[in-house]
Amino acid sequence: MIRIGEFARLGGVSVAMLRHYDELGILKPKTVDDATNYRLYSVRQLPLLQQILSLRDLNCTLNEISEFLRTDSSQAHLQALLHAKSAALEMHIKDEIERLRRVKQRIARLERGATMYTIELKSVPAQLVASVRDASLERQTPEGWRSIEAYYDALNAHLKMHLEPNDPSWRLPQINLWHDASANNQMPEAEVTHHLEHGIPDSSVVRVYELPALPTVASLQFEGRYDGEAMTDAFTALYRWVEDNGYGITGATRQTFLATLREPSEFLIELQVPISKL
Repeated sequence: MIRIGEFARLGGVSVAMLRHYDELGILKPKTVDDATNYRLYSVRQLPLLQQILSLRDLNCTLNEISEFLRTDSSQAHLQALLHAKSAALEMHIKDEIERLRRVKQRIARLERGATMYTIELKSVPAQLVASVRDASLERQTPEGWRSIEAYYDALNAHLKMHLEPNDPSWRLPQINLWHDASANNQMPEAEVTHHLEHGIPDSSVVRVYELPALPTVASLQFEGRYDGEAMTDAFTALYRWVEDNGYGITGATRQTFLATLREPSEFLIELQVPISKL
């Protein structure tokens, strides 16, 4: 038997760490001297210490390690634990990459300075569309706008499933509409539509109808994503123009996706706000 200090030296850890592992029940000394109260370890416990350190290096928590050692330390259990840890790390990396993208986007905006938009008044003709409308924005994550791309992707999946067998030529433009909250729902309602060249059947989820013409809209075009600051800036500029020029908004705002740009998630987008003079 060897004392805790020597065992710590052999294992490459601190005495305080071994005491902490003892308190948690992860790695208890082989025995405790009754006379001196010294913790005594066996060199045969070094492989267990190295396994604990290895799991810590793989970002396993002490609770996960404790559960693993207490219940089932088989290879199959270890493999399952590491698969779960791998999935969690991949998600974390994905989140950090997205955070880095937003940081770079903010830097680029600061370097460019204020964006100048061209806003025009025009009319929009009626258009036959296939539509999915959803009032469950509460299914978004607490981050809100960060999840809007995945939210639209889910709505688009319903459209794609219905459109491909009925209208294989469907493509952009896609129009997203934002409807005010209804009496039955406190959240805004989102609607995703795609242009149709001819009529196709409805389904339980997809509605085919004529999107009405708009006599007057204030519109602007910009390049960006479903989400992000570019979209927010464009909306802000458009609504400010409407307010400053004495107009009122008379219907659902439309986001028209005209073309895909360099990245699959970046588009040439036109915002259209139906308006009338106050």
